[in-house]
Amino acid sequence: MKDPYIDKNSDVLINKVNIKDKDKLDEFENRMTNLGITFILRHSFLIESSKDIFKIHQKLFENVYEWTGKPRVIDIYKEEPILNGQSVEYTMHRKIIKQ
Repeated sequence: MKDPYIDKNSDVLINKVNIKDKDKLDEFENRMTNLGITFILRHSFLIESSKDIFKIHQKLFENVYEWTGKPRVIDIYKEEPILNGQSVEYTMHRKIIKQ
């Protein structure tokens, strides 16, 4: 399946500010998620279900991506520099709400 989150012309995640360079998008995402983390730490987020996790996800990434706070439609793998280019183990998209 084609990845609906990736821009076909630049091979980076489709984003709200139309950044086409991976390094620039990473920097922008880091700045915006830091703002989201600050918001989350200042407000009480009680986690009782997957819906609450989606709310946190939305707060973290709402300034960067349209699809935040919604279940994924494909499985993902994201290389992380802090993990030596490896990926966090993400839940399969079909199981995300249950898990």
